[in-house]
Amino acid sequence: MPAPSSSFRHVAFSNTSRRDRQALIVASHAVRATPLPSPQYPSSLRQSGITGQVLVQFVVDTLGRVEMGDVQIVEASHALFADAVRAALARYRFSAGEAAGHRVRTRVQLPFTFSLR
Repeated sequence: MPAPSSSFRHVAFSNTSRRDRQALIVASHAVRATPLPSPQYPSSLRQSGITGQVLVQFVVDTLGRVEMGDVQIVEASHALFADAVRAALARYRFSAGEAAGHRVRTRVQLPFTFSLR
């Protein structure tokens, strides 16, 4: 089954708007995920013995939910893997990022590896 990495990386972007920079505060500690459901391994890729990776970037809101409108696939070895990751992200829940004792929206980058075991 594909597995997300156990480490999350918070990312700051210089090309974001002023409003987004104010809204997306980089937290000093990684957000924590509740148990993550694995993305569905695309059956056609599994049957063909194809493995791969997806690197996804998204925003976790102050309630710990992924803002699906802000999901960006940074890199994917196959479009079906990217689709599987997008579908799984809708079910993910995180503890919200914190900065100065307040919950903040946090941009996160998360790698997934699809491997046959």
